[in-house]
Amino acid sequence: MLLGGYDFILAHSHIGYENVNAPIVIKKNARIGVGVTILPGVTIGENSVIGAGAVVTTSIPDNVVAVGIPAKPINKLK
Repeated sequence: MLLGGYDFILAHSHIGYENVNAPIVIKKNARIGVGVTILPGVTIGENSVIGAGAVVTTSIPDNVVAVGIPAKPINKLK
């Protein structure tokens, strides 16, 4: 795993008046760009790349590049 810096990995959150606690899984060789926010319950797939500034709200599959707010896969890696 490679973290780019200034990332927020949040295993807890408040939604309305509810507390949400869920683990985050970052698999082998995943690369997280600068300024990425990862929300509770998300899994980042093996060998995946998360682009700078992305907000990851749902799990990202293996071997993809994901970008945006919310982060979406835009390219499959070989």
